[in-house]
Amino acid sequence: MNFENILKNEKIVNKNYSSKILTFSYLINMTFVKCDFEKTFFRESSFDKCIFEDCKIKNTNFEASKLKDTKIINSNLEYADFRGCEFDAVNFINNSGNYSKFRNSYFKNGDLSKNQFNNVDFNRVIYENMKLEDNSMQNCKMFMSFFAECNINNVVFDNSNLFLSKFINNNISKTSMKKVKDVCILFKNNKGQFLDNWDKYA
Repeated sequence: MNFENILKNEKIVNKNYSSKILTFSYLINMTFVKCDFEKTFFRESSFDKCIFEDCKIKNTNFEASKLKDTKIINSNLEYADFRGCEFDAVNFINNSGNYSKFRNSYFKNGDLSKNQFNNVDFNRVIYENMKLEDNSMQNCKMFMSFFAECNINNVVFDNSNLFLSKFINNNISKTSMKKVKDVCILFKNNKGQFLDNWDKYA
């Protein structure tokens, strides 16, 4: 793939990238601290060994991008668009991502913990070998989601649409699924204990 913008081996603090067009970019070993990416377009970009910390990533477009060995920490991801992204060993820690979009994305070998992901579009998302702890994922669209070999601890899925989703070979504990749309959810070979409704799914 021919990239239009290449950024590498820098630490950038307090820079405003708001509304910039950075599609088809390649970023490697970049660190961004307290930067503003509101309404920035990163569509179909690649991120390798990058860090976003205390950044404003609100209404930012990452659609169809690839992220590897990257960390997004303590940032505002509200209304961000991550549809169709690939996340390999990516850590989302302690972010506010309400109303964001992850539809048709793929997460593997990473960490999704301590986030606020309420009213998010997670439809048709795959999670493999992921750590999901202390998350609020309420009122989310999670149609046909797939969780395999994940550690799901203290996650609140209340009022989310998990229709036709699958949970296979996970460690699930202290997790709430109150009032979920649960027709045809498949639970197989999971360990642990729900806060509620465990007897229904075990």
